[in-house]
Amino acid sequence: MKYYEPLFSLIVLKAACWSTLLFRSEAMEEVPRQILGGYKAATPTDEHVMNAAGFVISALHSGEAPEGKYSFLDTLAVSEGQGRIEGTELMVVNARQQLVAGMNYQLTLAIVDSDSRECRGALEVTVWDHFGELEITRWGQEIECNGVMG
Repeated sequence: MKYYEPLFSLIVLKAACWSTLLFRSEAMEEVPRQILGGYKAATPTDEHVMNAAGFVISALHSGEAPEGKYSFLDTLAVSEGQGRIEGTELMVVNARQQLVAGMNYQLTLAIVDSDSRECRGALEVTVWDHFGELEITRWGQEIECNGVMG
């Protein structure tokens, strides 16, 4: 029996290790993991999100978007000096944020008619808020209105 004790102990130890690994991997699969430093959902009505969205509208108004990138801009009347587009309202459809040296906001925005509530155009954009100083770091793609409103 003396010769079998080390072998028996080794088998028990291996079984314990395997069961620990097996149960640990099952538990890890159940918990969704947030990527450290990655984007996470933001509330579309959050003050900072709305501020970033307003900055985008001002930039569109002043012609900062790449020329020809957003076809809906040709159909909208712009209020001179007001930083807004006449007869429209801004809707933040989706917002995500990432903490960096400041905050990045990935926004999906829709410009809707104030009266009919019809979508006039939509786009994706990324705004960097560096402690109050805003900058558009990426002009994203134009999105079909039915893709954001439906």
